[in-house]
Amino acid sequence: MKVYVSLDEESYNRKPKDIVRVKYSAAKGWQEIDLRNLADLVGNHGHAIIPGHLVGGIGAKNCTAMQVFALDFDHGSSFQEIKRKCDSLELPIAFAYHTYSSSEKEERFRVVFAHEALIEDEFVIKIVLAMLYKIFPECDSACKNSDRLFLGGKELIYVDENARLALVQFLIPFYEAMSRGESRKRNIFNFCKRYEILTYNNTAAMGLMEHLPLYGENAGIMEQAIIHTVGESTNPAFFILEKKDLHQGLTYKVKKRRLSVGGECNCQLLNDFNGGRELEHNTRFALLTNLRHIVGGQKHFLEILELYYDRATYEKWEKDIRYMADYHPQRCSEEFCPYYQECNHAGTIVDTLAMDRKIYIEKETYFSLEEARKCLEENLEQAFLSSAFGMHLIRAQTAIGKTKAYIDLIIKYPEKKFIIALPTNRLKEEVAERMRRAGINEEDIFMTISTQGNPFFPNELQEDIAEAHSRGLHNKTKELVGEYYNEIKDDPDKRAVAEACGLLLKGFKALKGKRIVVTTHAYFLQMPPEVLTGYTVIIDEDILQLQIFNKIYKISEQCLEELGKKKVPIYSDIALEILKAETGEYKRITQNPYVPPLTEEQLSELECAGGYNINDLCLAGAFVKNPDRESGEMVIQYFCPQEMSRMKYIVLSATLNENIYKSYFRGRMEVYFYPEKKAACKGRLIQYTYHSLGRRDLSDKKQVFSFVKKLLGTARPEIITFKESRSIQGVSGMNNKGLHFGNAIGVNSLEGHSIGIVGTPFKAEEAYKLIACYLDADVNRKEDRRPRPQRVTYKKCSFLLTTYKEPLLREVQMYALESEMEQCVGRARILRKECTVYVCSAFPCEQAEIHMEDYLKDIENKKVAECD
Repeated sequence: MKVYVSLDEESYNRKPKDIVRVKYSAAKGWQEIDLRNLADLVGNHGHAIIPGHLVGGIGAKNCTAMQVFALDFDHGSSFQEIKRKCDSLELPIAFAYHTYSSSEKEERFRVVFAHEALIEDEFVIKIVLAMLYKIFPECDSACKNSDRLFLGGKELIYVDENARLALVQFLIPFYEAMSRGESRKRNIFNFCKRYEILTYNNTAAMGLMEHLPLYGENAGIMEQAIIHTVGESTNPAFFILEKKDLHQGLTYKVKKRRLSVGGECNCQLLNDFNGGRELEHNTRFALLTNLRHIVGGQKHFLEILELYYDRATYEKWEKDIRYMADYHPQRCSEEFCPYYQECNHAGTIVDTLAMDRKIYIEKETYFSLEEARKCLEENLEQAFLSSAFGMHLIRAQTAIGKTKAYIDLIIKYPEKKFIIALPTNRLKEEVAERMRRAGINEEDIFMTISTQGNPFFPNELQEDIAEAHSRGLHNKTKELVGEYYNEIKDDPDKRAVAEACGLLLKGFKALKGKRIVVTTHAYFLQMPPEVLTGYTVIIDEDILQLQIFNKIYKISEQCLEELGKKKVPIYSDIALEILKAETGEYKRITQNPYVPPLTEEQLSELECAGGYNINDLCLAGAFVKNPDRESGEMVIQYFCPQEMSRMKYIVLSATLNENIYKSYFRGRMEVYFYPEKKAACKGRLIQYTYHSLGRRDLSDKKQVFSFVKKLLGTARPEIITFKESRSIQGVSGMNNKGLHFGNAIGVNSLEGHSIGIVGTPFKAEEAYKLIACYLDADVNRKEDRRPRPQRVTYKKCSFLLTTYKEPLLREVQMYALESEMEQCVGRARILRKECTVYVCSAFPCEQAEIHMEDYLKDIENKKVAECD
C-alpha cells in the first residue's frame, strides 16, 4: 500500500536541536511512498514526518490534505496496551516505533494509522484528528494539530503494510469514547459545538452516504448544513455535516401538513370562518398563523376573505401575510376562541384538524410469495457470508418461511456451527424437531435445557427458580436444581429427569463441540463470549422487543432508603443517587456490570428486600420514581439494558425497527438492514379503526366482542384480546386457545382459522419512557407528561392515536404496538392461508382493508330502538 506524507530527507539518531528547520525541510517533502518503506525510514532511520500537506506555510491553516494519522504516547501506556485497545476497537495500526527518549523504565512510542485514501478536505481532517484524540485520551494533546511534526525514532516495533482505515471504522470507537463520564449526550453536544458539526437527535450528523437522505427528509436540517464527503474505495463513502454560520433572523421553510381545511371539520372556529361569519382581527390572525402551516391553507384564508370581507380588508391581509414567515401556529386560547372551554382541542388548530379519524396509507408494491421467499433466502445467505460484525436485520413476514430458510442454510454448510435463538421453549422444541425431519443428524443438534414449563421439573421447583430470578438471584438455579438432582438421582424411574438435571448443571460446558445449538433468547443472552466464538448466531424473532425491552423491574423507595443506610459497597451509592431524583423524572444512570451480586444471606439482612430485585440495580440504565398504581407506595422502576458481545448476529423478524436498533446499539455495534420484498397475503385482513379500544376504552365498549363474533359467524369464535378482558361475561367462550396480548408469539394452533383481534395493546407509560430515556430521548417534556390523541405518521401510514410528541419516544411506542399486532394477526397465517382476520383497533395493520365508520353506532341505535 502507498500513502501520501511529508517526509524529511535527512536522518537523525537523536532529537535534533533546530526543530523549526526540520519542520520546513519535512514540509517540502510531500510525496507518495510505500508504507513499509515509510515505516523503515521513520522507525529505524530517524526521518521526521508531517502527516499533512502544508501549502504556503507551516501552520495548521496551511494543511490541505492528509492520509496518515500519528499519535504520540509519552507517559502511562505501553505499546502492547495500546495495540490491544486498537485490536478490540478494530482500528488496525500501520506501524509504530520507539521515540528517541524511550527507555526500559518508561516506554515512549508513536503509533501511525493509514487511511485508505487521501483526504483533501480540511474540515474532515480536523474532525478525524479530534475524534482520534477522544478515542485515545492517553496520547499527547498536540496530536490533534494538523501541522504537527513527528520526529523519527530509534526502533521500529510494529508494521502491517496492509493496514488501512476507513472513516466509518472511527464511528463506534468514537461513540464509545463519548459514553465516558456522566453524560454521553452532553459530551456529543460539546464536541459538535466545538468543531461546528451539526447535531440531530442527540448525535453527530455524520456517517455512511447511504444514510444522508434520512437527514433530507427532515425540514430545515439540510438547509443548516455544509455537506463534506469522502469517497472511499473498499468502503462506502462517508459524510459529515458542518453547521453553517447562520445570521440572526434567518428562517427555514415551513414544513406544511396535508390536512382538510374546507367544509365541516373538527375546529368550530374554522367552520365559522368558512361559513362567512365575521371574526375579529385577533381571531383571524390566530387562524392564519395555523393555516399557513397547512398545504393550501394560506390560499384558502385569502379566498374566504375575498368571498366574505370587503376589498380593503382583503388587500391589507394579502400585503401583511408576507411578513408572517417566522410565526409558529398560535396555540388555542379563550382570548380569541369562544369555543375554547367546550372544544376538545389538541393545542393548536393544526393539531386539532389532524385529529380526524381518517387513515392515509401510501401505496405499497407487493411481490409473489416465491419472489419474497427468494429475497429472504438471498438476504440470509448474504448476511451469513458477511464478515462485518454487528446486527444484520432481515425483515421476514410471518409465515414467509424463515425457519425453513435457516434450516436449509445449516444443511448447505455442514462444516459450519450455528446457534439458533428463539423466543420460547415451545418454539425451541418445534425448531429442533423440524431440523430432525429435514434430515439433520440427531447428534448434531443440541437443545439447551430450561426449567420453566419443563415437565421434568416439579411446579414447586419452577416457582422457586422464578422467584429467585425475580429477586436478582440468577445463580440460584443451579443450587436448586442440584438439590432436586440429589433427591432423585438414584430413582430408576426418573433417569430421564436426572439426565435433564445433569445437562442443566453442566451449564455452558454441555455445549462444547456441538455443531447446532437450539436455545431461547433468554438463555442465549447469558452465553459468555468464549462460548459464542466460532458460531454463526441466528436470532429468530425480534430479541430487542421481545426480550431485552422487557427487563424492567421495581423496588420500593423504603427499600432503597434502607440500602443507602447499610453502606453496602456500590449498591448504597446507587440507591442514594436514585433517591435524589424528583418524583416522575426519568433519568439515565451509569451501569456497573462488574459488581458482584449480593448473596442470599446479604439480602436477608435487608428487611425490605423480600420480593424486590436489588441485585439488578447495578445493571440499571434508566429509572423513574412514582407512586405505585395499586398500593400508592412510592416505588422506583428501572430498565436493565442487555450487553451483547461484539460479533455478528443475524436477526429475522417481521417487526424489526431499524432506527430503534441503531439507537440502542449506537457506539457499540453497527446495524445493517437488508432490503425486503413483501408478498401480498392470500387471506384477508379486515380492520375497523374508529374506536381506540385501549384497556379503559374497551371496558366501556364490551359490545365490540358481539360485533366481532357476528362478523366471524360462529358460536365459538377465537378472539385475541387483553388477558384481563377474557374474564368479561361471555368473552371467555370466545377464547378457547387461551391466547391474549403478550403470549401469542409463534403459536400455530390457529393456522388457517378465521379469528378476531380486539383492542390496541398499549403498555404502561413506564414501558415506553424508560426505554426512550435510555436511548437519550427527552421524555420529561411537559407536553409528554401524558399521551394525548394526535396524528401519527409511521411506516407509510398516517392515523390518529393516543401518543407522545417526542419523536423517539413515539417511535418506541409505535414499534411495540406494531410488534404485538403483527404477532396476533400472524397466528392465522393469512400470508399463505385463505382465511380472514377481523381487527378492531386504532393501530392500522399492514395490508388491512380499513373501515373508518363508527361500527358500534348501529348497535347503539338498535338498543335505543328496542327501548322505544
